[in-house]
Parts: sequence; structure tokens; C-alpha cells
Amino acid sequence: MIKYSDVTTNQELQEAVTAYEQAFGGRFVGDEPGPGLVYLDANGTSYGPPDGYTKEDLLTALEGGKDTLPSIWTNLDGLDIDPDILY
Repeated sequence: MIKYSDVTTNQELQEAVTAYEQAFGGRFVGDEPGPGLVYLDANGTSYGPPDGYTKEDLLTALEGGKDTLPSIWTNLDGLDIDPDILY
């Protein structure tokens, strides 16, 4: 699974993320707590990558020229997560 640190330590991903943010708004942030990657769209809706999503998958999606992440990634705002349960 892709981590936020994968983006911050990979120049090619950093450039693709910056271009995507400029084209479609939103921003990429680290999941709190944990190492995960979250995309907040221009409206503030949060999305997380599907299981098994790799750096290569992200790069392909970012360089596709379309705002594809909301259709590929999971809408985290719609999940009913109990903070008292360890997943």
C-alpha cells in the first residue's frame, strides 16, 4: 500500500502530485495517525487509496490528465468507523 512518505521521498511523485493539485485543486496529506496517504479534494472530501494501491498506480492516475482519484479511491467521509475498534 502506498504511504505518504512514498510521495515525500520520490521526486517524480512529488511533481505529479503538485501538477494534479494545481489542475484539480485539493491536496495530499498524511493519514493521522499512521503512514497512509489521503487526498482531500477541493470541497474537503477525503479519499483513501484502495488496498494494494502502489506508487506506480498513483503515478498512472496522476498523469492521466483527468480528475480520476475520487472515482478510484474510497470516500473516507462516508465510512462509519468506530475509533474504539482496532481494525
